[in-house]
Amino acid sequence: MSTKLISSTSLQLLRRYDHRSESHRAQLLDDDGPSYVRVFVRVLRDIFKEDTVEYVLALIDEMLAANPKRARLFHDSTLADEDTYEPFLRLVKWLCEQLKKPFHPTRGVPTAINCLATLLKEPVVRSSFVQADGVKLLVPLISPASTQQSIQLLYETCLCIWLLSYYEPAIEYLATSRTLPRLIDVVKSSTKEKVVRVIVLTLKNLMSKGTLGAQMVDLQLPQVVQSLKAQAWSDECLAGLGIMHLCLPSPNPIKWDGESCALGCPLFTSCYY
Repeated sequence: MSTKLISSTSLQLLRRYDHRSESHRAQLLDDDGPSYVRVFVRVLRDIFKEDTVEYVLALIDEMLAANPKRARLFHDSTLADEDTYEPFLRLVKWLCEQLKKPFHPTRGVPTAINCLATLLKEPVVRSSFVQADGVKLLVPLISPASTQQSIQLLYETCLCIWLLSYYEPAIEYLATSRTLPRLIDVVKSSTKEKVVRVIVLTLKNLMSKGTLGAQMVDLQLPQVVQSLKAQAWSDECLAGLGIMHLCLPSPNPIKWDGESCALGCPLFTSCYY
């Protein structure tokens, strides 16, 4: 693949946007958002220098973090001639390669997971990731962590699993892999609330899928939930662990509608991350 030159118009827009305050950037996006999105997409499509791609991805992430509604800019009618998803879908394949063979021994995998934790919010990216056989690359990363860096990697990996728990083809793989035992092993020992929270929300999503609820009982999740309830968590989602315990299927042969139960758990359905 060969790198193309940035057009003078694109360069001018980038310079106008680069190193500006958040309020100034917000005004630029309000005034001419689709033009800036076009520049970002074209840079990702045509430029292959790692630092440049990473910087533009950071700009997009900041733009959406400040105002998630700006995602609509990617679907603006003036961008009908642009395939705004193509650079991101191509990036997914590259990220999967990084999980297999990292470009850097310590930064490669964390960088790839950090990007996926953002990209997998999009359903089309989830589909591409599953097609690229990427789910199996996440499972080995679900393991107890102690250092700050490894905890962040674990959290973002679990965040990816949580996002995938909304996508049925991904759930099919999660159900037949070591994902569930690994998640429960982590939640048993983790003292980081954000890690426990995202795992709890993931398990809540999965418990109504096929035999996963029964598997959770076999893996002694009810006992784990009781142990977690005894700890002084501040997060309201974790305060609702008692409701999750009620949603778990009984080991006795009684009829259980996990989906209805989960939908009736306001402390879970109201929490995002």
